[in-house]
This record gives sequence, C-alpha cells and structure tokens, in this order.
Amino acid sequence: MKKGLLMLYIGNQAGTTAMALGQTLRSIGRGFRTCYIQFCDNPSACESFRVDMYNEFLEFHQFEKNPTDPDPEMKNLMSSTHSWNLAHKAIISEEFRLVVLEGITEVLESGTLNKESVVDFLRACPAGTNIILTGRDAPGYLIEAADLVTEVRETCQ
Repeated sequence: MKKGLLMLYIGNQAGTTAMALGQTLRSIGRGFRTCYIQFCDNPSACESFRVDMYNEFLEFHQFEKNPTDPDPEMKNLMSSTHSWNLAHKAIISEEFRLVVLEGITEVLESGTLNKESVVDFLRACPAGTNIILTGRDAPGYLIEAADLVTEVRETCQ
C-alpha cells in the first residue's frame, strides 16, 4: 500500500458508528491490528460489542466522561485531548492497520483541538495505516482532506 487512506463517515449518527464497527470487524477478521478511539460520549455504541474477545487485534479506548465532575467542560476538553494523544500515538506507531476516530468531527468543530494541525497530521498518515473519522457533519476542510467521504442519510420517514 503506497499511502494510507483517510476515510470520512458522516451522517445523522444512525449509521456512521455501525459502518466504522463493520470496518473494524473486517480488519480484525483479516488479522490486522486495529485501534478504535471514541471522541464522543456514545457508550451504547459499543456496549454489545464485546471487545475483550478481540484483544489480540483490537485496542479500544472509550470516551471518559464523568457526569458528576464539577467542571464538565474542562473534563470534556481533557478527554478530547487525551483521546487525540492516543490517536496520534497509535497512528505514528504504525502498529495498526486501521485507526478509527469516532466522533472526532464534532471535537474539531468545537475548537477543543487545533483543527489545522490535526488535519495536516491526518493527511500525512503513514503508508499501511488507514484512518476512519466519524461524526454528524463535516466541514469543508475535512471533506477536502479525505480520500473517501461517505454520507449516511435516513431515507424513510
């Protein structure tokens, strides 16, 4: 593989996580190491996904949120920064064939992370490492940076 792919799954959250989990299972099934990092507070997304049985191939990091924290905004900032540090480390390690960053689009738009440095880093992903970003919406700079953009839309009312 000459260059890792930067894939963007956006939509109303009804299918982006399912798509990312599907790619995760596909990657694991092929024997590739995968790192899945949640940037969003979406514990139900992975409740039924028993990660312990995939420990050999999957490193999973769930968003850390403490609802009783006296300063939840600071806690969210710390959690987002911590998650980005984990993602950065996973990507540069070249240990993982797939790195999933669930919910990162909202974090980038919130201004919690420096979007220019994050996007520049993601654009230069190492050969052999594919990255999936998920979220509800994606700003133009993320769409431009991605090699593949998939939008999930609800078609039934």
